[in-house]
Amino acid sequence: MSINTRYGRPKKLGMIRQTTISLYEKYRETYKLASELANRERISFSELVSISLAEKVERSYPGNPAPPLESYMGGSRAKTLEAKGIFKSLSENISKIKLHIGSEGFRERLKEPIAKDMVKLAKLNRVLREAEYDEIIDEGDKLVYG
Repeated sequence: MSINTRYGRPKKLGMIRQTTISLYEKYRETYKLASELANRERISFSELVSISLAEKVERSYPGNPAPPLESYMGGSRAKTLEAKGIFKSLSENISKIKLHIGSEGFRERLKEPIAKDMVKLAKLNRVLREAEYDEIIDEGDKLVYG
């Protein structure tokens, strides 16, 4: 693929760079479909490519699909990911208890994991403040503690 770049014109339209892209033969059909899409949405092919490029960069930069560095340092994204995992585990365990409503032994085995997940999720939810998490914590509380 060859790419030639130079400063774009006309600048009054907001173009910052003009780029020439040579597409591989295997992308011929993709190019045709993209051209049709641009026409249907009444935007230029250049704008469609710019939008697609911006979406790809947003999705993949820096180093994605790996989580960003902040997730390893306790950033808000890390708290959100951790809370989602705990929420899923808590929801599954609550569903299991509901399915086996008459089995006290089954209920007793799940009480401790549910209680631990409720405490973890409650701590995270002090920061995140998600109503959905509050609801599942309340539901777990009723099942475990009566």
